[in-house]
Amino acid sequence: MERAYAESGVQTIVLRARNFIDPNRQACVMSAIYLCNIQRGKLTLPGLAETRQAMCYLSDWSRAAVALAQKRKGLSQFEDVPLAGHTLTTLTIKSEIERIQEREVKCVQFPWWVFKVSAPVCELARELSEIRYLWSTDHAFSDTRLI
Repeated sequence: MERAYAESGVQTIVLRARNFIDPNRQACVMSAIYLCNIQRGKLTLPGLAETRQAMCYLSDWSRAAVALAQKRKGLSQFEDVPLAGHTLTTLTIKSEIERIQEREVKCVQFPWWVFKVSAPVCELARELSEIRYLWSTDHAFSDTRLI
């Protein structure tokens, strides 16, 4: 698909980010997965606790998108721009939550088995199961293309 955009003749700017963080907890990965059981003192791990994950605030992504749009005349026909945001591990998130709440937080695994069981009848569950490996794949983004 990206090659098709690059060859289309239409200027295309892809602003990449991984997991969005919304401070208002509106259906973002941080609230839907990591913090879904935080009231019960539990932090949910979708992957390995020490795996680095790229995350960014939705508002930061929006500002970056506007900045790229404003300088689009100086950009190439096709641009693929990563947005670094924050690189966090579940252990880092856990430590910060414990510091803020002044209490210990228990880590529990995300129930991936639910997706495996429902995959034959639910396309979304099947697709999410296919990308599960990303939660155990260490990664971070760089902002060098935004400068």
